[in-house]
Amino acid sequence: IDLKAKPGELYLETLGGNPDLTLETRSARIKTGSGTVTLRGVVEDATISTVSGAVTALNALLKQGRFESVDGRITFNGDLAQPSALEFINHAGDIELALSPRIPVAIRLNTINGVFKDEWGVIGKSGKGKTEGKELDFQLGGDPSAEISICNFKGAVILKKRIE
Repeated sequence: IDLKAKPGELYLETLGGNPDLTLETRSARIKTGSGTVTLRGVVEDATISTVSGAVTALNALLKQGRFESVDGRITFNGDLAQPSALEFINHAGDIELALSPRIPVAIRLNTINGVFKDEWGVIGKSGKGKTEGKELDFQLGGDPSAEISICNFKGAVILKKRIE
């Protein structure tokens, strides 16, 4: 599925298709079983879920989003609108975020058995979560205009500086 469009809203479901989407839309809801989802463009509110497929937001500008997978990799290499709120949830796949140093962001990270790797030199307020995992709260940049929530059971969480 290769789509370049400006719909008011987009609802797309596929079991094994590989949606490659370049959109300008208010709302996008995308679900797949094993397909790989690639999202580009400007989306006010995106919800992408997959069981085993990868999810990639590449050169996307998002205001609000929820990205979920059971064991597919989730990659975000895009821009955050100001204000914005994004949520990334995975069970076994990695979550990799490449964030711009231009947008100050507050991040809440929870992981149970996964590792946290970062290029930012994060010094977070670490606390013990409800389970045996790690819980970190930290900010990148000044007064945050964006919020990101990350929850990963056993996959890695990788935080990179976006190359601009």
